[in-house]
Amino acid sequence: MLDQVPESPPEQEPLSGADLVHVYARPGATCTVADDRGVCIELHVKVASGDAFVASAIGDRLRRGARVSGRVYDGEAVQTMVFAVEDIEDTGGGRADGLLRLIETSERGDERRDPRHDFDAEARLTAAETFTPASDLRSAPARICDVSRSGMAFICDRRYSAGENLDLHFEDEAGAAIRCRIQVLRAERAVYGRTRYASRILAIGEIDQLRLDRLCNRCRLREEARAEEAAEELPLRQLLAEGRRQGGFKRLFGRA
Repeated sequence: MLDQVPESPPEQEPLSGADLVHVYARPGATCTVADDRGVCIELHVKVASGDAFVASAIGDRLRRGARVSGRVYDGEAVQTMVFAVEDIEDTGGGRADGLLRLIETSERGDERRDPRHDFDAEARLTAAETFTPASDLRSAPARICDVSRSGMAFICDRRYSAGENLDLHFEDEAGAAIRCRIQVLRAERAVYGRTRYASRILAIGEIDQLRLDRLCNRCRLREEARAEEAAEELPLRQLLAEGRRQGGFKRLFGRA
């Protein structure tokens, strides 16, 4: 009797745009998007239908016709969604309702496995502005110490707690600004009594994400070049060590 090969589970169908919208923008929930100015906007979702939803936000944050970017984990990978702000209606009290419609999606894979790359740059941190304007907009100086496509680590003297949301601003080596909203994941002890924080990106605009991706690529290429140089130097070091063991270079190279 032939052994029966167990059937493999059927592949999960990718979520449609409308499904992603309903995962990301559930009525009654909050989500955060970022626009091309680097402004992060917290939205309180009121209703979702098809590939669009209506949400409330601070009035002067939304711009009619703007493209805003959000991120959602669909169970297997991170999906980036770009929405167009089709309409805005002032609701009083400094707030407005916006109609956002999905116009583009892209899969970024499992970003939890993204490699981190050493990078050193000054940064500024401010408290994340939520549904009401933040009461303390003072920025705290920080130092970026590594970056990835989905997060970064920084050193800062100010104390932050896991789960705290912050708006981060720093520049790459060419002076281009990268702005995003991050969430603190954990704190670790660093040198000189300082604290190193690991974080993940909650919201980042399309331009800033492109700049961050390019920065990570440049960092990766530099690391690969350094690794190649180190590999090329190793045989020479071995040769020098062998020469010392055998009584000098003349004997090693067969010279009188």
